Amino acid sequence: MDLACFVIWLYIYYRIKLYKFWASILTKFKLLLKNPILDTYSHVLLEEDYISKTIGYKLAIPDVKNKPFVFSCFASSIDGKLYYPDNKTGFSIAKSNSHAIKEERKADIFILMLGRSIADAVIVGTNSLNNEKGNFLPDITNSELKNIRYKYTGSNSLTTFIICRDLSNINFTDKLLSNNSNQVVICCINNHVDQDKIPDTYAQLNFATLKNRKDLKLKNILRCDTLDHFIAKMHEIGFNIILNESPYCHHKLLKSKLLDEIWLNYSGSYIGGTGSCLGSTLTPFESNNHPDCELLTLHTLGYNFIYTRQRILY
Repeated sequence: MDLACFVIWLYIYYRIKLYKFWASILTKFKLLLKNPILDTYSHVLLEEDYISKTIGYKLAIPDVKNKPFVFSCFASSIDGKLYYPDNKTGFSIAKSNSHAIKEERKADIFILMLGRSIADAVIVGTNSLNNEKGNFLPDITNSELKNIRYKYTGSNSLTTFIICRDLSNINFTDKLLSNNSNQVVICCINNHVDQDKIPDTYAQLNFATLKNRKDLKLKNILRCDTLDHFIAKMHEIGFNIILNESPYCHHKLLKSKLLDEIWLNYSGSYIGGTGSCLGSTLTPFESNNHPDCELLTLHTLGYNFIYTRQRILY
């Protein structure tokens, strides 16, 4: 077998293997609960059989006025932890459940990829970037979802919003921050930017004069007063669906009543200890003033994970 034939054979082999794997997800995903309110959501996203057959319903969101649709996506242990103390990547929750079947562990990734496939941008914080040890990329690794996103949007990549106080915790050698593929917007919330830390490849833009998404370069730095102002401006220039993957920003978005949904997957694993929970380092809500969650969907695939979509009630 010559090299060209071998490469073709290898490509076909892995395509078949990938198809069989995602086919197993499609046939085993069980929709246990669907809130009737979903039938009133008129904004259907990525109307494709592959998605509706996999999750058991047409993926839709409500019409949101004067703001983007903002949702978080996380995997959590049974006691609410987002990662292990010895493995702080966000993917560790699913990967480390040794009693779950492979499809259960991979289904957690599928939910995240589905979220990324509908979003215009993804929010991350500097802690999340550091926990991923410089390897974070907002890629869509499911080829079917990637192709569907491209069909509807003409693009396979999301813009990444990095929320920080200043540039002191930004490592510009990280994959995301140093490549020529991913659009990045670094937002310094307290209006302080250390000019000496800005690489030549980054453009410092005037927050107030941004008019549309075309004003953004490949790599950008902005200064703004609050996260609220940033989200409002991004919506103004054309970002309509924003996925949040930052635990810190999740709490801040709830405080500002900007978060619409959370897609939360629960692993049966128990971790214990302190920290690594949503909002664990921030000021808590009080008993007479706090958000609640209402289940929109509940999925399972085996007996070691549950996958939820929940809307936030203020």
